[in-house]
Amino acid sequence: MRNWVVAGLILAAGVVMVGTDVLAAEHEPPAARLDYEITRDGGAIGRQVFTFDTDGAQMSVRHQTEIDVRIAFIRVYAYRQEAVETWRDGRLVAVTANTDDDGDIRRLQVRADAGGLVIDGSAHQGSAMAEALPNSYWNVDTVRAAHLIDIEDGTPVAQRLELAGAEMVQAAGQTVQATRYRMVDADGALKRELWYDSRGLLVRIRVKGSDGSIIEWGLSALEPWSDRVG
Repeated sequence: MRNWVVAGLILAAGVVMVGTDVLAAEHEPPAARLDYEITRDGGAIGRQVFTFDTDGAQMSVRHQTEIDVRIAFIRVYAYRQEAVETWRDGRLVAVTANTDDDGDIRRLQVRADAGGLVIDGSAHQGSAMAEALPNSYWNVDTVRAAHLIDIEDGTPVAQRLELAGAEMVQAAGQTVQATRYRMVDADGALKRELWYDSRGLLVRIRVKGSDGSIIEWGLSALEPWSDRVG
């Protein structure tokens, strides 16, 4: 998202420089579906939904984002994104994403090969280490990853992580303890804040828009795995 409303808002590219361990979604995600309400200065502007499906050693993560910003009932900004991540044996093996950022169309295709990951994005084509992760943030390993891939267009951008401590936050109708992380750029400017609970579940994201507005994702509902299989 590049315009005045929510510049850098959704899934803006970033690399967290905090280690080089092999990181992956090595465990079953804590829910089958995660729903987030997106707000701007406290007013609802959209939602993001993650849906998880497993088939043996393979897991697919589908996410859909819709944002509409209106002023005096007139839509001044619209954002749509649909993406699918494919994981196998705890490793990222493919990503497909299509984004319409208020008329600016972006795309991304990622596939695994013997040397790592091959990136074909609308703004970047190249390769990445096999341990690289898309910056979709549902995976708590994102905050420990040494390399991230912008899920809009494939662009890598260097950032670093600061641990901000534990806080009590609202998530899906409950008060939970979560760890807050601050992602900053090379000059120390805050880019976004992320909150994960004790299960590694993403419960909140906060970003400051270029117009000074505060954009937040808050976990509004989740579907447990027990509901999916029961």
